[in-house]
Amino acid sequence: MKEESKEILIQGAKAWQIDLTERQIEQFSIYADFLREYNEKVNLTALTKEKDIVIKHFLDSISLLQLIELKPGLKMIDIGTGAGFPGVPLLILNPQLK
Repeated sequence: MKEESKEILIQGAKAWQIDLTERQIEQFSIYADFLREYNEKVNLTALTKEKDIVIKHFLDSISLLQLIELKPGLKMIDIGTGAGFPGVPLLILNPQLK
């Protein structure tokens, strides 16, 4: 992920009092690369620009944390999301999520 996109992710998360670890930033970067690469084969998302993916998928997904608390062992269901939103970004932030 480009530095500009990483900074948007970091600052966007900080706006919601979420401090991302280096590991989480790397996981989001891997996820963004996967989405852009796989999207060439299967239309997972109309968004193909990295910056758009960060803002409209990753930050939108983690904005749910303003409404719910991810307690350890919490079980969630994510139905019909296709590309994994908001489930995968939430799982990156809380690997204990089931």
